[in-house]
Amino acid sequence: MIEKLYFHTLKAKRSLNRLVFGFFLCAIMVFFQMSVQAQEKSKGYVGFFPKTTFFRPLLFDPIEAQSYGYFTRKRTEGHSDRGLYAPFAVGLNKPIYQWSETQQLNMDVSVFTQFDMFGDNGKFHRYMRNADYKISLSYAWQQNNWQFRFRGFHISSHLGDDYLLQNGLGVYKNNPVNYEQLDLIAAYKKNHWRYYGGIGYGIRPSFREGDERRRLAFQLGAMYEKSLKNKNQSFILGIDNRILAQNNFYPGTKIGAGLGFHLPNYEKTFYLLLEVYNGHTPYGKFEAQRCKWIGLGFSFQP
Repeated sequence: MIEKLYFHTLKAKRSLNRLVFGFFLCAIMVFFQMSVQAQEKSKGYVGFFPKTTFFRPLLFDPIEAQSYGYFTRKRTEGHSDRGLYAPFAVGLNKPIYQWSETQQLNMDVSVFTQFDMFGDNGKFHRYMRNADYKISLSYAWQQNNWQFRFRGFHISSHLGDDYLLQNGLGVYKNNPVNYEQLDLIAAYKKNHWRYYGGIGYGIRPSFREGDERRRLAFQLGAMYEKSLKNKNQSFILGIDNRILAQNNFYPGTKIGAGLGFHLPNYEKTFYLLLEVYNGHTPYGKFEAQRCKWIGLGFSFQP
């Protein structure tokens, strides 16, 4: 009797799964057809994978979805680290659907890694310290000079094998950098300036004892960018402040300046930048540490 009941329950579940899958497949096909028709009527303002991104990535935010690499000299809690500290990231920010001239859905994915590079006993060492993985889904809209982004993201952090072996670690370490957050950021553009600010709220900050995470986060910043005589080049200057309850609201401040090289007919820019950072380490399990660095590197927003 129990086996027969289990068989019928399993069969019902399979039928329900097929029904749900079929429903979503039909909904996607209808949605796609409607978007194609709307796109034809609205001259390209509506549809999948538009070319223009309403809310451009925040260049000086160290955990924004973009690709970059820096070679820096770093001090951690008052002590100079040996060799070079090199944060690298691979990130992609893409609009996936646009409703009108003012509304858009975006998705971004990124990986942030950090390396220690130094010489020892006549040999050059390059140890991967940490990797953070981040995925976001955001709704962006714009009105006159204003832009807004409402976003939800997941981020998780993992110590690198090189770091584990170098420090002889073989046990679990508490990891508060494994959470989801909702945030809302407003940006105002006028002339060559872009000012922005916002608030975030952790929606899954606690997993096990010792991994609790405080919920509130704030962000403030500004960027100045002006074209040079060569219109495909620009000068850029900016500051970003991440202010987390997790770090007792001590700001993580990044200031940078440099040159931008714009690809003609594309929304893509390659930046060469000099940057200074002061605050809690913005990456991974090390965020409890206070540090500062100065370095030179590049950033690319594909």
